[in-house]
Amino acid sequence: MQPSVSIIVPNYNHAKFLKQRIDSILGQTYDDYELIILDDCSTDNSKDIIESYRNNPHVAQIVYNEKNSGSLFSQWRKGLSLAKGEWIWIAESDDYCENKFLKRLISRANNNIPLVFCKSDIVDENGQSFSDSTIWLSNLTGQTLNHDFIMDGKSFFYEMHAYKNIVSNTSSVIFKKENISKIVFPDNYKICGDWLFFAQMSLLGKVAYVYEPLNHWRQHARTTRNIGSLDLERLRLKENMNIVRHFRAVAKNDGRNLEISKYDWIVDRWLRQFTYRNMLKWKYLNPPIPCRMKLKFHIRLIKRFNTELFKSLKNRLFK
Repeated sequence: MQPSVSIIVPNYNHAKFLKQRIDSILGQTYDDYELIILDDCSTDNSKDIIESYRNNPHVAQIVYNEKNSGSLFSQWRKGLSLAKGEWIWIAESDDYCENKFLKRLISRANNNIPLVFCKSDIVDENGQSFSDSTIWLSNLTGQTLNHDFIMDGKSFFYEMHAYKNIVSNTSSVIFKKENISKIVFPDNYKICGDWLFFAQMSLLGKVAYVYEPLNHWRQHARTTRNIGSLDLERLRLKENMNIVRHFRAVAKNDGRNLEISKYDWIVDRWLRQFTYRNMLKWKYLNPPIPCRMKLKFHIRLIKRFNTELFKSLKNRLFK
Protein backbone atom coordinates (compact mmCIF):
# COMPACT_ATOMS: atom_id res chain seq x y z
CA MET A 1 0.00 0.00 0.00
CA GLN A 2 1.39 3.41 -1.00
CA PRO A 3 1.92 6.01 1.75
CA SER A 4 -0.34 9.06 1.49
CA VAL A 5 2.53 11.48 2.26
CA SER A 6 6.16 11.50 1.17
CA ILE A 7 8.39 13.56 3.44
CA ILE A 8 11.62 14.76 1.84
CA VAL A 9 14.47 16.00 4.04
CA PRO A 10 17.25 17.58 1.94
CA ASN A 11 20.30 18.07 4.16
CA TYR A 12 23.62 19.83 3.79
CA ASN A 13 25.85 20.32 6.85
CA HIS A 14 23.00 20.62 9.33
CA ALA A 15 24.22 17.91 11.69
CA LYS A 16 23.63 20.23 14.66
CA PHE A 17 19.89 20.36 13.91
CA LEU A 18 19.33 17.09 12.07
CA LYS A 19 18.35 14.85 15.00
CA GLN A 20 15.68 17.31 16.17
CA ARG A 21 14.41 17.59 12.60
CA ILE A 22 14.09 13.85 12.04
CA ASP A 23 12.72 13.13 15.53
CA SER A 24 10.01 15.76 15.03
CA ILE A 25 8.96 13.93 11.85
CA LEU A 26 9.02 10.44 13.33
CA GLY A 27 6.98 11.70 16.27
CA GLN A 28 4.02 12.70 14.10
CA THR A 29 0.56 11.64 15.25
CA TYR A 30 -0.29 11.05 11.56
CA ASP A 31 1.30 7.73 10.64
CA ASP A 32 0.71 7.18 6.91
CA TYR A 33 3.97 8.52 5.46
CA GLU A 34 7.39 7.62 4.11
CA LEU A 35 10.58 9.52 4.90
CA ILE A 36 13.21 10.21 2.23
CA ILE A 37 16.52 11.62 3.48
CA LEU A 38 18.91 13.24 1.00
CA ASP A 39 22.40 14.39 1.88
CA ASP A 40 24.20 16.73 -0.51
CA CYS A 41 27.76 15.62 0.29
CA SER A 42 27.89 17.11 3.81
CA THR A 43 31.32 17.64 5.36
CA ASP A 44 30.12 17.47 8.98
CA ASN A 45 28.90 14.36 10.83
CA SER A 46 25.46 14.38 9.18
CA LYS A 47 25.99 10.88 7.79
CA ASP A 48 26.46 9.38 11.26
CA ILE A 49 23.17 10.91 12.40
CA ILE A 50 21.31 9.82 9.26
CA GLU A 51 22.60 6.24 9.51
CA SER A 52 21.20 5.93 13.03
CA TYR A 53 17.71 6.08 11.46
CA ARG A 54 18.29 3.63 8.62
CA ASN A 55 16.30 0.79 10.19
CA ASN A 56 13.29 2.92 11.10
CA PRO A 57 10.26 1.50 9.24
CA HIS A 58 9.22 4.95 8.03
CA VAL A 59 12.60 5.61 6.36
CA ALA A 60 12.06 4.57 2.74
CA GLN A 61 15.17 6.03 1.11
CA ILE A 62 18.54 7.45 2.15
CA VAL A 63 20.59 8.95 -0.67
CA TYR A 64 24.08 10.44 -0.38
CA ASN A 65 25.44 12.58 -3.20
CA GLU A 66 29.04 11.88 -4.14
CA LYS A 67 29.42 15.52 -5.21
CA ASN A 68 27.64 18.60 -3.90
CA SER A 69 24.87 19.60 -6.29
CA GLY A 70 25.15 23.31 -5.50
CA SER A 71 21.37 23.61 -5.71
CA LEU A 72 18.67 22.96 -3.14
CA PHE A 73 16.12 22.68 -5.92
CA SER A 74 17.98 19.88 -7.67
CA GLN A 75 17.67 18.02 -4.37
CA TRP A 76 13.94 18.76 -4.37
CA ARG A 77 13.69 17.23 -7.83
CA LYS A 78 15.60 14.14 -6.76
CA GLY A 79 13.38 13.66 -3.73
CA LEU A 80 10.23 14.15 -5.79
CA SER A 81 11.39 11.51 -8.27
CA LEU A 82 11.67 9.01 -5.40
CA ALA A 83 8.43 9.96 -3.67
CA LYS A 84 5.52 7.50 -3.78
CA GLY A 85 2.99 9.51 -1.77
CA GLU A 86 0.06 11.51 -3.10
CA TRP A 87 1.13 14.47 -0.96
CA ILE A 88 4.58 15.98 -0.50
CA TRP A 89 6.14 17.66 2.52
CA ILE A 90 9.65 19.08 2.00
CA ALA A 91 10.91 19.33 5.57
CA GLU A 92 14.07 21.43 5.59
CA SER A 93 16.83 19.90 7.67
CA ASP A 94 17.39 22.80 10.08
CA ASP A 95 13.70 23.29 10.97
CA TYR A 96 11.44 21.19 13.19
CA CYS A 97 7.71 20.89 13.91
CA GLU A 98 4.97 20.03 16.35
CA ASN A 99 3.89 16.38 16.44
CA LYS A 100 0.42 17.26 15.11
CA PHE A 101 1.75 19.21 12.10
CA LEU A 102 0.97 16.57 9.49
CA LYS A 103 -2.38 15.51 10.96
CA ARG A 104 -3.63 19.12 11.04
CA LEU A 105 -2.49 19.97 7.51
CA ILE A 106 -3.55 16.73 5.83
CA SER A 107 -7.02 17.14 7.36
CA ARG A 108 -7.45 20.32 5.28
CA ALA A 109 -6.10 18.85 2.04
CA ASN A 110 -8.15 17.35 -0.79
CA ASN A 111 -8.36 17.42 -4.60
CA ASN A 112 -9.80 20.93 -4.52
CA ILE A 113 -7.26 22.15 -1.96
CA PRO A 114 -3.88 20.95 -3.27
CA LEU A 115 -1.81 23.41 -1.19
CA VAL A 116 -1.98 23.73 2.61
CA PHE A 117 0.40 25.69 4.83
CA CYS A 118 0.57 26.87 8.41
CA LYS A 119 1.94 29.74 10.44
CA SER A 120 5.62 29.41 11.31
CA ASP A 121 7.23 30.24 14.61
CA ILE A 122 10.68 31.70 13.88
CA VAL A 123 13.40 30.43 16.21
CA ASP A 124 17.11 31.07 16.65
CA GLU A 125 19.97 28.61 16.55
CA ASN A 126 19.05 27.34 20.02
CA GLY A 127 15.35 26.97 19.29
CA GLN A 128 14.29 30.14 21.11
CA SER A 129 11.28 31.84 19.52
CA PHE A 130 11.76 35.48 18.50
CA SER A 131 9.24 36.19 15.74
CA ASP A 132 6.69 34.59 13.44
CA SER A 133 6.11 34.27 9.70
CA THR A 134 3.22 36.76 9.56
CA ILE A 135 5.17 39.86 10.60
CA TRP A 136 7.08 40.73 7.40
CA LEU A 137 3.93 39.98 5.39
CA SER A 138 1.51 42.11 7.43
CA ASN A 139 1.78 45.25 5.26
CA LEU A 140 0.42 43.17 2.38
CA THR A 141 -1.86 40.63 4.07
CA GLY A 142 -3.31 42.73 6.92
CA GLN A 143 -5.29 40.40 9.20
CA THR A 144 -5.63 37.62 6.60
CA LEU A 145 -2.94 35.44 8.19
CA ASN A 146 -4.35 35.89 11.69
CA HIS A 147 -6.95 33.14 11.32
CA ASP A 148 -7.55 29.87 9.43
CA PHE A 149 -8.84 30.26 5.89
CA ILE A 150 -9.56 28.51 2.62
CA MET A 151 -9.14 30.83 -0.37
CA ASP A 152 -9.52 30.54 -4.10
CA GLY A 153 -6.03 30.09 -5.53
CA LYS A 154 -6.29 32.92 -8.04
CA SER A 155 -7.46 35.33 -5.34
CA PHE A 156 -4.57 34.19 -3.13
CA PHE A 157 -2.11 34.76 -5.96
CA TYR A 158 -3.33 38.14 -7.22
CA GLU A 159 -4.03 39.63 -3.80
CA MET A 160 -0.90 38.41 -2.01
CA HIS A 161 1.40 35.72 -3.34
CA ALA A 162 2.33 37.48 -6.58
CA TYR A 163 3.83 40.28 -4.46
CA LYS A 164 5.57 38.39 -1.65
CA ASN A 165 6.31 34.79 -0.79
CA ILE A 166 3.37 34.21 1.53
CA VAL A 167 4.46 30.58 1.97
CA SER A 168 7.69 31.95 3.37
CA ASN A 169 9.11 28.68 4.75
CA THR A 170 9.04 25.47 2.73
CA SER A 171 8.81 23.33 5.87
CA SER A 172 5.38 24.82 6.62
CA VAL A 173 3.56 23.44 3.54
CA ILE A 174 2.23 20.25 1.99
CA PHE A 175 1.17 20.01 -1.65
CA LYS A 176 -0.25 17.53 -4.13
CA LYS A 177 2.47 15.67 -6.03
CA GLU A 178 0.60 15.41 -9.34
CA ASN A 179 0.67 19.20 -9.74
CA ILE A 180 4.45 19.31 -10.11
CA SER A 181 4.16 18.48 -13.82
CA LYS A 182 1.92 21.53 -14.32
CA ILE A 183 4.41 24.20 -13.21
CA VAL A 184 7.79 25.64 -14.21
CA PHE A 185 10.24 23.91 -11.87
CA PRO A 186 12.84 26.30 -10.34
CA ASP A 187 15.90 24.38 -11.55
CA ASN A 188 17.77 27.57 -12.48
CA TYR A 189 17.31 29.20 -9.07
CA LYS A 190 19.62 28.97 -6.08
CA ILE A 191 17.79 31.11 -3.50
CA CYS A 192 14.25 32.26 -4.37
CA GLY A 193 12.86 29.32 -6.33
CA ASP A 194 10.43 28.39 -3.54
CA TRP A 195 8.50 31.64 -4.17
CA LEU A 196 8.08 30.73 -7.85
CA PHE A 197 7.25 27.12 -7.00
CA PHE A 198 4.48 27.73 -4.46
CA ALA A 199 3.00 30.74 -6.25
CA GLN A 200 2.41 28.58 -9.32
CA MET A 201 0.98 25.83 -7.13
CA SER A 202 -1.51 28.28 -5.65
CA LEU A 203 -3.08 28.82 -9.08
CA LEU A 204 -4.01 25.15 -9.43
CA GLY A 205 -6.85 25.06 -6.90
CA LYS A 206 -7.78 26.44 -3.50
CA VAL A 207 -5.25 27.28 -0.77
CA ALA A 208 -5.78 26.41 2.90
CA TYR A 209 -4.01 28.08 5.82
CA VAL A 210 -3.73 26.91 9.42
CA TYR A 211 -3.08 29.78 11.81
CA GLU A 212 -1.57 27.59 14.53
CA PRO A 213 2.28 27.81 14.55
CA LEU A 214 2.97 24.13 13.94
CA ASN A 215 6.25 24.72 12.11
CA HIS A 216 9.44 26.05 13.73
CA TRP A 217 11.51 27.92 11.16
CA ARG A 218 15.12 28.25 12.26
CA GLN A 219 17.14 31.35 11.45
CA HIS A 220 20.87 31.01 12.04
CA ALA A 221 24.24 32.07 10.67
CA ARG A 222 24.32 29.35 8.00
CA THR A 223 20.83 30.05 6.68
CA THR A 224 21.11 31.18 3.04
CA ARG A 225 18.84 34.18 3.57
CA ASN A 226 21.13 35.37 6.39
CA ILE A 227 24.39 35.29 4.45
CA GLY A 228 24.66 38.92 3.47
CA SER A 229 27.49 39.16 0.92
CA LEU A 230 26.85 41.69 -1.82
CA ASP A 231 27.26 39.07 -4.56
CA LEU A 232 24.74 36.74 -2.91
CA GLU A 233 22.27 39.57 -2.34
CA ARG A 234 22.68 40.63 -5.97
CA LEU A 235 21.88 37.06 -7.04
CA ARG A 236 18.82 37.13 -4.77
CA LEU A 237 17.78 40.43 -6.38
CA LYS A 238 18.16 38.99 -9.90
CA GLU A 239 16.12 35.93 -8.99
CA ASN A 240 13.39 38.04 -7.40
CA MET A 241 13.13 40.19 -10.51
CA ASN A 242 13.03 37.13 -12.79
CA ILE A 243 10.12 35.83 -10.73
CA VAL A 244 8.35 39.21 -10.86
CA ARG A 245 8.69 39.22 -14.66
CA HIS A 246 7.24 35.70 -14.78
CA PHE A 247 4.31 36.72 -12.59
CA ARG A 248 3.62 39.82 -14.68
CA ALA A 249 3.53 37.64 -17.80
CA VAL A 250 1.10 35.26 -16.08
CA ALA A 251 -1.10 38.21 -15.09
CA LYS A 252 -1.00 39.67 -18.60
CA ASN A 253 -2.10 36.35 -20.10
CA ASP A 254 -4.94 36.37 -17.59
CA GLY A 255 -5.99 39.89 -18.57
CA ARG A 256 -4.72 41.41 -15.33
CA ASN A 257 -2.00 43.80 -14.16
CA LEU A 258 0.22 43.63 -11.10
CA GLU A 259 0.97 46.79 -9.11
CA ILE A 260 4.69 47.53 -9.42
CA SER A 261 4.61 49.67 -6.26
CA LYS A 262 3.93 46.54 -4.20
CA TYR A 263 7.44 45.36 -5.00
CA ASP A 264 9.07 48.27 -3.15
CA TRP A 265 10.21 45.78 -0.51
CA ILE A 266 12.75 44.55 -3.08
CA VAL A 267 14.16 48.08 -3.33
CA ASP A 268 14.26 48.39 0.45
CA ARG A 269 16.05 45.07 0.82
CA TRP A 270 18.73 46.19 -1.60
CA LEU A 271 19.04 49.51 0.24
CA ARG A 272 19.89 47.55 3.40
CA GLN A 273 23.18 46.60 1.74
CA PHE A 274 24.23 50.22 2.31
CA THR A 275 27.78 50.77 3.56
CA TYR A 276 30.20 53.56 2.70
CA ARG A 277 32.33 50.94 0.96
CA ASN A 278 29.42 49.75 -1.18
CA MET A 279 28.73 53.36 -2.20
CA LEU A 280 31.86 53.07 -4.35
CA LYS A 281 30.81 49.82 -6.03
CA TRP A 282 29.04 49.80 -9.38
CA LYS A 283 27.45 46.46 -8.43
CA TYR A 284 25.62 48.23 -5.64
CA LEU A 285 24.83 51.49 -7.43
CA ASN A 286 23.48 49.75 -10.52
CA PRO A 287 21.12 47.01 -9.30
CA PRO A 288 19.46 44.76 -11.93
CA ILE A 289 15.96 46.22 -11.52
CA PRO A 290 13.63 48.21 -13.84
CA CYS A 291 14.34 51.94 -14.28
CA ARG A 292 11.31 52.99 -12.22
CA MET A 293 12.46 50.89 -9.26
CA LYS A 294 16.06 51.98 -9.78
CA LEU A 295 15.01 55.63 -9.50
CA LYS A 296 13.26 54.88 -6.20
CA PHE A 297 16.40 53.14 -4.98
CA HIS A 298 18.65 56.11 -5.81
CA ILE A 299 16.31 58.62 -4.17
CA ARG A 300 16.20 56.51 -1.01
CA LEU A 301 19.95 55.94 -1.19
CA ILE A 302 20.66 59.68 -1.26
CA LYS A 303 18.39 60.18 1.75
CA ARG A 304 20.10 57.30 3.56
CA PHE A 305 23.57 58.67 2.74
CA ASN A 306 22.65 62.15 4.00
CA THR A 307 21.21 60.69 7.20
CA GLU A 308 24.28 58.57 7.85
CA LEU A 309 26.63 61.46 7.06
CA PHE A 310 24.75 63.77 9.42
CA LYS A 311 24.91 61.18 12.20
CA SER A 312 28.62 60.69 11.65
CA LEU A 313 29.37 64.43 11.73
CA LYS A 314 27.17 64.92 14.79
CA ASN A 315 28.97 62.13 16.66
CA ARG A 316 32.35 63.64 15.86
CA LEU A 317 31.37 67.19 16.81
CA PHE A 318 29.68 66.28 20.10
CA LYS A 319 31.95 63.60 21.45
